[in-house]
Amino acid sequence: MLRLYQREGCPHCQAVREELTRQNLSFEAVAVAKLPVDRPDLSAHEGVTSREIPILRDGERWIQGSEEILAHLAARAEADRFGDPSFALTRRLEGRSVEEVLGRVRGMLEAAGFTVRYELDPEAGRDERYVVLGIEAGELTQALLALEPAAALLLPLSVAVVESGSAVVVSAIDPVALFGVAQRREALLELARETRGRLGKGLASL
Repeated sequence: MLRLYQREGCPHCQAVREELTRQNLSFEAVAVAKLPVDRPDLSAHEGVTSREIPILRDGERWIQGSEEILAHLAARAEADRFGDPSFALTRRLEGRSVEEVLGRVRGMLEAAGFTVRYELDPEAGRDERYVVLGIEAGELTQALLALEPAAALLLPLSVAVVESGSAVVVSAIDPVALFGVAQRREALLELARETRGRLGKGLASL
């Protein structure tokens, strides 16, 4: 998760927020005090040399100033074409091959109670692999369809395994975000939360 230290009404902060949104990146906006003198906690972080905002934290890296942040986001997008979509659960795995990650993903899904119904490799033969797995969990699917038969239109769920720059990205659709387009019934959302929990734990184990 990206973390943006910013303040409403700051045009430089707004420009960064708009770019994060344009790239569909998940981020946490952290509001800071109006005056730099009232932001001692910012300069307490190693790597932060100024209390001026905006400041972006990307992993262990701190980027200061809107121009530097926008340049960083542009370079990040170039290196990682998949990004970090807000409607998905995503992990970026460095130093692994697509085949290795695919094997681990298949094993993780089986352990979590999911069945892979199909695999698509729409970019087969290209330099960068992009494999899509269609998955479902039997008992969750049956419970979902019993509540909302039309939810069949949203199944199976998708997991993408994508070669992106120096890493392999594994991204699973967030069931809560997906089922949000259906009727907002609490029982449906509870099934979606359970499914998301399984996927989230599985991705964390890769």
